[in-house]
Amino acid sequence: MALLKASSVSCVMLAQLFDIFDAMFPVTHIAGETVIQQGDEGDNFYVIDQGEVDWFSGTS
Repeated sequence: MALLKASSVSCVMLAQLFDIFDAMFPVTHIAGETVIQQGDEGDNFYVIDQGEVDWFSGTS
């Protein structure tokens, strides 16, 4: 599984990974839709399974 190779989860114990996987749920967005905006509360962790994403970072 590609997620297991991600640097953001490399230091997480296996039991914790199962908890993370259990909490995951699919979300679909249409092309051009804003998924999250800088300054928004970080209430989700996004994993891109299909498609692509453009991201921009700047000062608030």
